[in-house]
Amino acid sequence: MSAQHLHIICLNVPYPLDMGVNFEAFYKIKALYDAGIKLHVHCFTYDQHVEQPVLTAYCDTIQYYKRSKRIGLSLPYIVSSRINEDLFSNLLKDNYPILMDGVHCSYLVGDQRFKNRKLMVRVLNVEYLYYKGLIKKGSYSFKNLYYRIESRRLRKYEMQLAQKVALSCLSHYDLDYFQQQYGAKNIHYTPLFFPGKLELPVGMGNYCFYHGNLSVPENEIAVMWLLEHVFSQTNTPFVIAGKNPSKKLVDKSHEHSNTCIAENPSDKEMLDLIQKAQINILPSVNATGIKIKLLQALCHGRHCITNSNGAKGFSEDNLFTIADDAATMKEYIDKLMKIPFTEKHAQEREYRLKDNFDLASNAQKLLKWIY
Repeated sequence: MSAQHLHIICLNVPYPLDMGVNFEAFYKIKALYDAGIKLHVHCFTYDQHVEQPVLTAYCDTIQYYKRSKRIGLSLPYIVSSRINEDLFSNLLKDNYPILMDGVHCSYLVGDQRFKNRKLMVRVLNVEYLYYKGLIKKGSYSFKNLYYRIESRRLRKYEMQLAQKVALSCLSHYDLDYFQQQYGAKNIHYTPLFFPGKLELPVGMGNYCFYHGNLSVPENEIAVMWLLEHVFSQTNTPFVIAGKNPSKKLVDKSHEHSNTCIAENPSDKEMLDLIQKAQINILPSVNATGIKIKLLQALCHGRHCITNSNGAKGFSEDNLFTIADDAATMKEYIDKLMKIPFTEKHAQEREYRLKDNFDLASNAQKLLKWIY
């Protein structure tokens, strides 16, 4: 039997694993390679062209394309800036199925040259809701204007896309939204590709901890809210860690003696910080997708607190404590800082997580849908 081939278009280079979206892309590539699929991966780069040799171990071919500054008259910028004729030319050299990671990479769905190809979009977020969640009420900045325009364009674009192409969602929330709000029919659920190996520390930790890519606007908004409304009102130590925080966030983290920030920690340092925390506290600005930083905390940390938005991507909401306002969050912090994380806690979490994030099983689910 001849090998099956598949094109995957990634919205950026899926390595290193310093962004949530990279976990899904990288481990999906690895799982499909382990399943015997011949992969032809296409990645968009930003200003700096950085090839990642680690990806060649899993890909038959890998191509890199520079993301443009193209602004469409009606298309969302995240889509128009990934229109690339070199990419389309490479895809047209064969007739293999094409899996597009994210709405970002889906422009070719409306291109007549691909009308007879097998096309699928992996829905990473309801992007319309993601950008809508970034809009600050009462702000008239250029950034806020961009979020407003992009969210409007994305709503229209996603609604049209849902009628044209097969969709695969990584969260039940996004699946329901595309079905109920956009009328999607050809859609299914495959869990996030994530290595759910648990290394849970028992006993007591020393602080509350937030981690994430701090250059991402939604993460900065969440941390600023925690600093202003929660940890300015308590003496509990609060540690923040992540990639490229703004000067504004760094300065804010130094305003109180119980708060601090670790800039650009290594993967090893980040894991150490997660495991030494008593509480991983990870509220989310939006409800779409699934929060990989929360998954990391569940796999490697003790108690976890999130809000209803953060919990939306999970079928089990009793994996963590949910608090939607500052007063409730402070109440749970005071309580959980005194409760040791026991072997029983660890066993219950493993039981609830083990069936959702099996890479081999998820690869088979996706392949059954594709082929």
